[in-house]
Amino acid sequence: MSTGTDSAKHASLDDINSNSFDPDHYMNLMVHKSNLEGLLQRHVKLATEIKNLDTDLQMLVYENYNKFISATDTIKRMKSNIFGMETNMEQHLEKIMSVQSRSDSVNTSLFDKREHIEKLHPTCNLLRKVQFIYDLPDRLNKCIKSEAYVDAVRLYTGAMPILMAYGDSSFQDCKLASEKAMATIVKNLHRKQRKLFSNSESIQKRAEATMLLKQLEYPAKECSFKNWLLCTEKFFEKNLIYLNQHVCLQFQ
Repeated sequence: MSTGTDSAKHASLDDINSNSFDPDHYMNLMVHKSNLEGLLQRHVKLATEIKNLDTDLQMLVYENYNKFISATDTIKRMKSNIFGMETNMEQHLEKIMSVQSRSDSVNTSLFDKREHIEKLHPTCNLLRKVQFIYDLPDRLNKCIKSEAYVDAVRLYTGAMPILMAYGDSSFQDCKLASEKAMATIVKNLHRKQRKLFSNSESIQKRAEATMLLKQLEYPAKECSFKNWLLCTEKFFEKNLIYLNQHVCLQFQ
Protein backbone atom coordinates (compact mmCIF):
# COMPACT_ATOMS: atom_id res chain seq x y z
CA MET A 1 0.00 0.00 0.00
CA SER A 2 2.76 2.43 0.93
CA THR A 3 4.74 1.55 -2.20
CA GLY A 4 1.81 2.46 -4.47
CA THR A 5 1.28 5.74 -2.64
CA ASP A 6 4.97 6.64 -2.85
CA SER A 7 5.07 5.86 -6.59
CA ALA A 8 1.99 8.03 -7.21
CA LYS A 9 3.58 10.82 -5.20
CA HIS A 10 6.83 10.56 -7.16
CA ALA A 11 4.86 10.54 -10.41
CA SER A 12 3.07 13.76 -9.47
CA LEU A 13 6.38 15.34 -8.46
CA ASP A 14 7.91 14.35 -11.79
CA ASP A 15 4.93 15.51 -13.87
CA ILE A 16 5.82 18.95 -15.15
CA ASN A 17 2.13 19.75 -15.77
CA SER A 18 1.09 18.79 -12.24
CA ASN A 19 0.31 21.32 -9.54
CA SER A 20 2.59 19.44 -7.14
CA PHE A 21 5.58 19.48 -9.54
CA ASP A 22 8.93 19.73 -7.70
CA PRO A 23 11.72 21.21 -9.88
CA ASP A 24 14.59 20.02 -7.64
CA HIS A 25 13.28 16.49 -7.50
CA TYR A 26 12.73 16.50 -11.25
CA MET A 27 16.30 17.77 -11.85
CA ASN A 28 17.84 15.11 -9.61
CA LEU A 29 15.81 12.45 -11.37
CA MET A 30 16.91 13.66 -14.81
CA VAL A 31 20.59 13.74 -13.73
CA HIS A 32 20.47 10.16 -12.49
CA LYS A 33 18.48 8.79 -15.43
CA SER A 34 19.99 10.69 -18.39
CA ASN A 35 23.47 11.39 -19.72
CA LEU A 36 24.77 14.78 -20.79
CA GLU A 37 23.40 14.52 -24.30
CA GLY A 38 19.96 13.57 -23.00
CA LEU A 39 20.02 16.50 -20.59
CA LEU A 40 20.91 18.90 -23.41
CA GLN A 41 18.10 17.55 -25.60
CA ARG A 42 15.66 17.90 -22.72
CA HIS A 43 16.89 21.46 -22.14
CA VAL A 44 16.34 22.37 -25.80
CA LYS A 45 12.87 20.83 -25.75
CA LEU A 46 11.84 22.67 -22.58
CA ALA A 47 13.22 25.95 -23.91
CA THR A 48 11.20 25.50 -27.10
CA GLU A 49 8.03 24.75 -25.13
CA ILE A 50 8.60 27.79 -22.90
CA LYS A 51 9.10 29.99 -25.94
CA ASN A 52 5.93 28.66 -27.57
CA LEU A 53 3.95 29.24 -24.39
CA ASP A 54 5.25 32.81 -24.14
CA THR A 55 4.27 33.41 -27.77
CA ASP A 56 0.78 31.99 -27.21
CA LEU A 57 0.37 34.13 -24.10
CA GLN A 58 1.45 37.26 -25.95
CA MET A 59 -0.97 36.50 -28.80
CA LEU A 60 -3.77 35.91 -26.34
CA VAL A 61 -3.11 39.23 -24.63
CA TYR A 62 -2.78 41.03 -27.97
CA GLU A 63 -6.01 39.58 -29.37
CA ASN A 64 -8.02 40.45 -26.28
CA TYR A 65 -6.37 43.77 -25.49
CA ASN A 66 -9.00 45.82 -27.35
CA LYS A 67 -11.74 43.85 -25.64
CA PHE A 68 -10.18 44.55 -22.26
CA ILE A 69 -9.94 48.26 -23.03
CA SER A 70 -13.53 48.38 -24.34
CA ALA A 71 -14.79 46.52 -21.28
CA THR A 72 -12.93 48.93 -19.01
CA ASP A 73 -14.39 51.96 -20.80
CA THR A 74 -17.88 50.43 -20.65
CA ILE A 75 -17.58 49.85 -16.92
CA LYS A 76 -16.43 53.45 -16.43
CA ARG A 77 -19.38 54.77 -18.46
CA MET A 78 -21.79 52.56 -16.53
CA LYS A 79 -20.49 53.91 -13.26
CA SER A 80 -20.81 57.48 -14.53
CA ASN A 81 -24.35 56.86 -15.83
CA ILE A 82 -25.42 55.20 -12.62
CA PHE A 83 -24.22 58.16 -10.60
CA GLY A 84 -26.11 60.50 -12.95
CA MET A 85 -29.22 58.34 -12.75
CA GLU A 86 -29.18 58.40 -8.99
CA THR A 87 -29.04 62.19 -9.05
CA ASN A 88 -31.87 62.39 -11.59
CA MET A 89 -33.98 59.91 -9.66
CA GLU A 90 -33.59 61.95 -6.52
CA GLN A 91 -34.64 65.09 -8.38
CA HIS A 92 -37.64 63.33 -9.94
CA LEU A 93 -38.62 61.92 -6.57
CA GLU A 94 -38.58 65.40 -5.07
CA LYS A 95 -40.77 66.70 -7.92
CA ILE A 96 -43.19 63.78 -7.56
CA MET A 97 -43.50 64.38 -3.85
CA SER A 98 -44.12 68.08 -4.52
CA VAL A 99 -46.83 67.29 -7.09
CA GLN A 100 -48.46 64.80 -4.75
CA SER A 101 -48.46 67.34 -1.94
CA ARG A 102 -50.08 69.96 -4.17
CA SER A 103 -52.60 67.43 -5.44
CA ASP A 104 -53.59 66.52 -1.89
CA SER A 105 -53.93 70.20 -1.08
CA VAL A 106 -56.17 70.80 -4.12
CA ASN A 107 -58.31 67.76 -3.33
CA THR A 108 -58.74 68.93 0.23
CA SER A 109 -59.74 72.44 -0.83
CA LEU A 110 -62.19 71.15 -3.46
CA PHE A 111 -63.73 68.42 -1.35
CA ASP A 112 -66.63 70.55 -0.11
CA LYS A 113 -67.28 71.96 -3.59
CA ARG A 114 -67.23 68.48 -5.08
CA GLU A 115 -69.87 67.29 -2.66
CA HIS A 116 -71.96 70.35 -3.46
CA ILE A 117 -71.66 69.69 -7.22
CA GLU A 118 -72.61 66.05 -6.76
CA LYS A 119 -75.70 67.13 -4.87
CA LEU A 120 -76.61 69.59 -7.63
CA HIS A 121 -76.19 67.02 -10.41
CA PRO A 122 -79.62 65.35 -9.91
CA THR A 123 -81.19 68.80 -9.73
CA CYS A 124 -79.53 69.72 -13.02
CA ASN A 125 -80.90 66.57 -14.67
CA LEU A 126 -84.35 67.37 -13.35
CA LEU A 127 -84.17 70.91 -14.72
CA ARG A 128 -83.19 69.54 -18.13
CA LYS A 129 -86.26 67.32 -18.12
CA VAL A 130 -88.46 70.24 -17.07
CA GLN A 131 -86.99 72.38 -19.84
CA PHE A 132 -87.58 69.56 -22.30
CA ILE A 133 -91.27 69.43 -21.33
CA TYR A 134 -91.66 73.20 -21.64
CA ASP A 135 -89.99 73.18 -25.08
CA LEU A 136 -91.98 70.18 -26.31
CA PRO A 137 -94.94 72.08 -27.89
CA ASP A 138 -92.61 74.36 -29.88
CA ARG A 139 -90.54 71.40 -31.04
CA LEU A 140 -93.63 69.51 -32.13
CA ASN A 141 -94.87 72.52 -34.11
CA LYS A 142 -91.50 72.79 -35.83
CA CYS A 143 -91.72 69.11 -36.72
CA ILE A 144 -95.18 69.72 -38.20
CA LYS A 145 -93.86 72.52 -40.41
CA SER A 146 -90.93 70.42 -41.65
CA GLU A 147 -93.04 67.21 -41.76
CA ALA A 148 -90.48 65.53 -39.49
CA TYR A 149 -93.05 63.17 -38.04
CA VAL A 150 -90.49 60.57 -36.94
CA ASP A 151 -88.79 63.13 -34.70
CA ALA A 152 -92.14 64.34 -33.41
CA VAL A 153 -93.24 60.85 -32.38
CA ARG A 154 -89.86 60.21 -30.75
CA LEU A 155 -90.07 63.44 -28.73
CA TYR A 156 -93.65 62.87 -27.68
CA THR A 157 -93.21 59.22 -26.65
CA GLY A 158 -90.11 60.23 -24.67
CA ALA A 159 -92.10 62.85 -22.76
CA MET A 160 -95.14 60.64 -22.19
CA PRO A 161 -94.07 59.25 -18.76
CA ILE A 162 -93.65 62.78 -17.34
CA LEU A 163 -96.84 64.07 -18.96
CA MET A 164 -98.82 61.14 -17.61
CA ALA A 165 -97.41 61.67 -14.11
CA TYR A 166 -97.55 65.48 -13.88
CA GLY A 167 -99.61 66.55 -16.90
CA ASP A 168 -102.68 67.36 -14.85
CA SER A 169 -100.83 69.57 -12.38
CA SER A 170 -97.44 71.13 -13.05
CA PHE A 171 -97.33 70.71 -16.83
CA GLN A 172 -101.00 71.01 -17.69
CA ASP A 173 -100.52 73.78 -20.27
CA CYS A 174 -97.60 71.94 -21.87
CA LYS A 175 -99.61 68.75 -22.01
CA LEU A 176 -102.59 70.43 -23.67
CA ALA A 177 -100.38 72.20 -26.22
CA SER A 178 -98.49 68.99 -26.95
CA GLU A 179 -101.71 67.01 -27.37
CA LYS A 180 -103.01 69.66 -29.75
CA ALA A 181 -99.84 69.43 -31.84
CA MET A 182 -99.97 65.63 -31.78
CA ALA A 183 -103.60 65.71 -32.92
CA THR A 184 -102.44 67.61 -35.99
CA ILE A 185 -99.62 65.13 -36.54
CA VAL A 186 -101.98 62.15 -36.22
CA LYS A 187 -104.37 63.81 -38.66
CA ASN A 188 -101.56 64.28 -41.18
CA LEU A 189 -100.43 60.68 -40.74
CA HIS A 190 -103.98 59.44 -41.35
CA ARG A 191 -104.10 61.57 -44.47
CA LYS A 192 -100.95 59.85 -45.72
CA GLN A 193 -102.57 56.48 -45.03
CA ARG A 194 -105.71 57.37 -46.96
CA LYS A 195 -103.60 58.25 -49.99
CA LEU A 196 -102.73 54.59 -50.37
CA PHE A 197 -104.07 54.35 -53.91
CA SER A 198 -102.72 57.74 -54.92
CA ASN A 199 -99.42 58.27 -56.66
CA SER A 200 -98.75 61.45 -54.67
CA GLU A 201 -97.34 59.48 -51.74
CA SER A 202 -94.67 56.78 -51.97
CA ILE A 203 -95.08 53.35 -50.45
CA GLN A 204 -92.23 54.12 -48.05
CA LYS A 205 -93.91 57.25 -46.69
CA ARG A 206 -97.21 55.46 -46.25
CA ALA A 207 -95.46 52.62 -44.43
CA GLU A 208 -93.73 55.18 -42.23
CA ALA A 209 -97.06 56.82 -41.40
CA THR A 210 -98.58 53.47 -40.48
CA MET A 211 -95.68 52.52 -38.22
CA LEU A 212 -95.75 55.90 -36.46
CA LEU A 213 -99.47 55.58 -35.81
CA LYS A 214 -98.85 52.11 -34.46
CA GLN A 215 -96.22 53.51 -32.07
CA LEU A 216 -98.71 56.11 -30.88
CA GLU A 217 -101.41 53.43 -30.59
CA TYR A 218 -103.82 55.88 -32.13
CA PRO A 219 -106.32 54.52 -33.02
CA ALA A 220 -105.48 50.81 -33.02
CA LYS A 221 -108.19 49.77 -35.48
CA GLU A 222 -107.33 52.33 -38.13
CA CYS A 223 -103.57 51.93 -38.03
CA SER A 224 -103.53 48.17 -37.84
CA PHE A 225 -100.49 46.82 -39.61
CA LYS A 226 -102.55 43.95 -40.98
CA ASN A 227 -105.00 46.39 -42.56
CA TRP A 228 -102.13 48.27 -44.10
CA LEU A 229 -100.80 45.08 -45.64
CA LEU A 230 -104.21 44.29 -47.09
CA CYS A 231 -104.49 47.77 -48.58
CA THR A 232 -101.00 47.51 -50.02
CA GLU A 233 -101.86 44.16 -51.56
CA LYS A 234 -104.90 45.70 -53.23
CA PHE A 235 -102.76 48.57 -54.47
CA PHE A 236 -100.29 46.20 -56.12
CA GLU A 237 -103.10 44.10 -57.59
CA LYS A 238 -104.60 47.21 -59.15
CA ASN A 239 -101.26 48.21 -60.65
CA LEU A 240 -100.61 44.70 -61.96
CA ILE A 241 -103.99 44.66 -63.70
CA TYR A 242 -103.21 48.02 -65.25
CA LEU A 243 -99.78 46.83 -66.44
CA ASN A 244 -101.22 43.63 -67.93
CA GLN A 245 -103.82 45.59 -69.85
CA HIS A 246 -101.22 48.05 -71.09
CA VAL A 247 -98.89 45.26 -72.26
CA CYS A 248 -101.72 43.43 -74.02
CA LEU A 249 -102.69 46.59 -75.90
CA GLN A 250 -99.11 47.04 -77.11
CA PHE A 251 -98.91 43.52 -78.56
CA GLN A 252 -102.29 43.65 -80.31
